[in-house]
Amino acid sequence: MTSKELLRINFADDAAGGRFMFYNDTHRQIKSLAGRIMLGNRRRNVFVVIAIGMTTFLISAILCIGGGYLKSAARQQEKLNG
Repeated sequence: MTSKELLRINFADDAAGGRFMFYNDTHRQIKSLAGRIMLGNRRRNVFVVIAIGMTTFLISAILCIGGGYLKSAARQQEKLNG
C-alpha cells in the first residue's frame, strides 16, 4: 500500500448534490508501515556495526603483521651484519 493510498480522503455526494469528506482511519496502516521501517533500520544498523567491527579487525591485523615483519627484517639484518 502506497503512502498516497494511506492518506487518501474519500469524497461522497450528499442528497443536495454537494460534496463532503469523510475520514479514513489510517492509524493501523501507519503503525504497520512505521514498524516495517524501524525493522529495516535495525537490520541496516546491525550490518553497519558488523562492517565496522570487521574493518577494525582487518586494520589491526595488518598493522600487527606489518610490525612483526619489520622486527623480523631488523633481526635478520643484524644477523647478516654480524
